[in-house]
Amino acid sequence: MHAAVEADRLIKTPCRGIKLPDRPELDRHMLDAAQLSLLAAAAGPDYEPLIWLGALLGLRWGECAGLRVGRIDFLNRRLTVAEPPGSPTVGSASDRPNPPPAGAPSASRPT
Repeated sequence: MHAAVEADRLIKTPCRGIKLPDRPELDRHMLDAAQLSLLAAAAGPDYEPLIWLGALLGLRWGECAGLRVGRIDFLNRRLTVAEPPGSPTVGSASDRPNPPPAGAPSASRPT
């Protein structure tokens, strides 16, 4: 609202004087190595690497699920998260060829 006042969209912000409710303190439990190992094993072999990536590297679910094999550099021990979360993955429906709308110019993409 302050930006709207600064841009002369509003004369005065209606948010002045509003007291926000107190947020309760969250009790966040941190897993130790043994608990993390049990959790990853319980998730099964399909999801175990995602749990380790999320826990040890701090990656979010979308970043883990969107990783590509080419983004892992084993020699330099480096992992690059380059695609934004929610971007299409290889083989997804958005990757499949769709016919262009009638009258649309055609373009080819490099392979």
